Amino acid sequence: LADHPDAHVNGRLTLGENIADLGGLNVAYDALQTALANDPKEAAGKIDGYTQDQRFFMSWARIWRGSTREKAQLVSLNTNPHSPGRFRADGPPSDMPTFAKAFGCRDGDSMVRSGNARVSIW
Repeated sequence: LADHPDAHVNGRLTLGENIADLGGLNVAYDALQTALANDPKEAAGKIDGYTQDQRFFMSWARIWRGSTREKAQLVSLNTNPHSPGRFRADGPPSDMPTFAKAFGCRDGDSMVRSGNARVSIW
């Protein structure tokens, strides 16, 4: 919201759903790894140059694409227990070492949280 620099996501309002997004993404990733363990050829394969892990995280981000009018976004920031899509797309993967490994990210890269900033649930 370029015209509203004072507009922020209400972390207290979204905390529960943020935790659920990270937990759900971890469970889904583990399920993918279990399925791929039964088919090593599939696990090693690439589609359009992307590994299974990369495609998994790209699919996660893709589901959060959307377009919302500015006024609705401002209302949502104060009333919706879900973070806006772009934060849901980027937040959980940035806490997952498996994401960093899949894309060759290093500590300090913008999509990697490290040390005390990284959230780990379970």
